[in-house]
Amino acid sequence: MREKIRAVLFAAIAAAVLSSCAAENTGDSGVTAAPESVTTAAATAEAVTTTTEQTEQIVTEDETVIEPDTTYVIADGITPRMKQLSYLNIGNRARLREQLGKLDSGGITVAYLGGSITQGSSATPETCYARQTANWFAEHSAVKAVNYVNAGIGATGSYIGVGRLQNQVLSKNPDIVFVEFSVNDDASNTERNKETYEGIIRQALAAPSRPAVVVICMTQEDGTSFQDYHAEIAKHYDLPVISYKNAILYAIDKGYIKWTDISDDNIHPNVTGHAILTEIVTATLDRALTDPADPGETVSNDLPAPLTANHYNETKWLSYAENKDLIKGGSFTDSAENFGNFPGVWQVKSNDAGVYEDFTPLSFEVDAKTIAIEYGKLTRGGAVFDVIIDGAVAKTIDTDFKGGWGNYVEIEEVLKSDTTEHHVVEIIPRDGDKKTMLNFSGAVIGF
Repeated sequence: MREKIRAVLFAAIAAAVLSSCAAENTGDSGVTAAPESVTTAAATAEAVTTTTEQTEQIVTEDETVIEPDTTYVIADGITPRMKQLSYLNIGNRARLREQLGKLDSGGITVAYLGGSITQGSSATPETCYARQTANWFAEHSAVKAVNYVNAGIGATGSYIGVGRLQNQVLSKNPDIVFVEFSVNDDASNTERNKETYEGIIRQALAAPSRPAVVVICMTQEDGTSFQDYHAEIAKHYDLPVISYKNAILYAIDKGYIKWTDISDDNIHPNVTGHAILTEIVTATLDRALTDPADPGETVSNDLPAPLTANHYNETKWLSYAENKDLIKGGSFTDSAENFGNFPGVWQVKSNDAGVYEDFTPLSFEVDAKTIAIEYGKLTRGGAVFDVIIDGAVAKTIDTDFKGGWGNYVEIEEVLKSDTTEHHVVEIIPRDGDKKTMLNFSGAVIGF
């Protein structure tokens, strides 16, 4: 929100020495009961010294007066200025208020779709922001419980997210969906990421449960973030947008805290960072509960025209569990083994001499206008394979990630068209490849 500075003096700076917990990269879903109190940053940090005092007053676009900001001490909670900076877009909150109204009569289903931050990397399943904000819903629920769905998977962005959306989130009939992909989407695929992100937003808003959608924007240490692109799309649909980036970089710029206080690497919030993020998210929820209704703000199920080419308005995820009958394994062996937090893969291995003895392709048939292949990037022995569509090689993909940070699921677009047609897709290792393994995790289909 644009701010008009009325008077500027100088401010107090607080530094904090914080402890953090090691990562436990597991998703979670289920019912959470209300805790005695919602976890806050005060439980995870201890402030040390202050040196100056801030007396900066601003008036916002909506004429809200923000009184002089207090010194930011992590243990005392986020400041009024940080809250204001986190309100990147207030949006039309009619849907959000409608769903929050269910708290008075019972519980609600709250879902979180995102990458490793939503999954809880550098925190724990109980201290990640998703679980802690679920605790906020439980505390405000008449039955003191909320159905909690965590669909965070590390190293995934909007492209994989738009495929996972239907069966991991919308199939749970959520009342509220939080979307977090701003440090996973990157500028190397800007248009594709914008288009798949809009596909997530449109499909979620059109889902049968008519959930409220709330966008969360994170940041890397150097400010790298897809926030501007995601916010552009979210504002087009008049959605609430919460900016951890704006609030936390402001506090760091003022010298209140250091990045290392809230993160153990250059991306992921640690336990303290997740607690601060929880405060930022729940500030928006508190405001939705207490602000008077905006004049003319009503729930609408009509979507505006898309901003992008909109190839991902409808998607299907051909994953292991639901599509074993559709996908013919050929020389691949199916395995229920969890790979990169994806349940089940198809694998093909070479013999001891590094030669593939059977070249029968893995294959499937679909009606689609877009097809993307999900596969395993492997730090050891990753093979090269061809993707053949309707008898012609559409793409050759190298799965080798030698020297990388770890195995993970990657995605590659192999078909994009404006019309839905029937296609036969085959995946086969390259003849003479001397590597050892190929993992096929599934496919994202747009139709």
